[in-house]
Amino acid sequence: KVIAVVHLLLSVVFIKSTLTVKEEPPLKGMNIRIQQIKDWLDKNNNSLTPGRRATDYWFVAISLVLWMIPVAYEPLMATDDYILLALRVAGCVLVFLKWGAAGGMLIGLSSLISCTQYQFRFGFHRPTVAAYLGLWLAILYIFWEIYLEKKKTAAAESGRKRPERLVLLWITALLLVSVTPVHEFLGSYSGGSLNYQKDSLPFLFFMPVLTFAGIYSGKWYGYLYGAVCLYWMRHVMVNASPGDPRLLVFDNVNEHGTIGAETTSRLMSLVTGIGYVLAVLSAVLLFAAILLSVFELKSCRKGGLRHGTEEDKEVG
Repeated sequence: KVIAVVHLLLSVVFIKSTLTVKEEPPLKGMNIRIQQIKDWLDKNNNSLTPGRRATDYWFVAISLVLWMIPVAYEPLMATDDYILLALRVAGCVLVFLKWGAAGGMLIGLSSLISCTQYQFRFGFHRPTVAAYLGLWLAILYIFWEIYLEKKKTAAAESGRKRPERLVLLWITALLLVSVTPVHEFLGSYSGGSLNYQKDSLPFLFFMPVLTFAGIYSGKWYGYLYGAVCLYWMRHVMVNASPGDPRLLVFDNVNEHGTIGAETTSRLMSLVTGIGYVLAVLSAVLLFAAILLSVFELKSCRKGGLRHGTEEDKEVG
């Protein structure tokens, strides 16, 4: 897990440095092949209409295949099966309606539910691996769509800065760091409610990542998505085990003797604190989503009025 996280951070740093480089490197050796690939993508994929690009079709197709291969109906979890299916279908529809990032976010949530359900039913087996592959694919697609959208609107937004978004991004990054000790502890050991507690592990790790993606998009639906993710994460943390809402439950003396009651108490204090932060941050994101939606609606109306006035002048 540590190697995977370090690899992800290094990949982000490399991609960001590549995108923000001021001078183009000389086309020699591998740079020639990279430039050829970029030119091919710009011509055959990126220049096409959103929702009709090859990446959109491949993403939807692979996501559906990864869902169909491991799907297994379980009467005790029928509600979760229907929820993940509805999210996946809605996400695919949004992709073809030119809302690629929003569709990817819904498919990401659907894949996250699949991770927890298949992990609970089968353990770390082929269905669970397929679910995790679908989740990582959705995350890559979300950031790819956000990058393409920002690339198109970079000139229009060059003079407008959003410092509040940077603050929220740092908060979600710190949230992921603060959740990591709890995640690693549950991943290596758990008590009598083993299945229920470890069923929460994917939510603890990936909800902050999906929230980060929603805020990074800078759209009102991204902020709303982040609010839903954080509230959902809080619900998972405070309702982890049946009969006892605590995330860390050790219900016999032998288990306490192995890890120590003091360690359990301190970790639960951390979980409680994170729960309060999640509640506040989800409310803040919901309020920000409402403000952004109102602002974008006013901007669209002003743009429409201005466009109509210019047409009237041309006709006159």
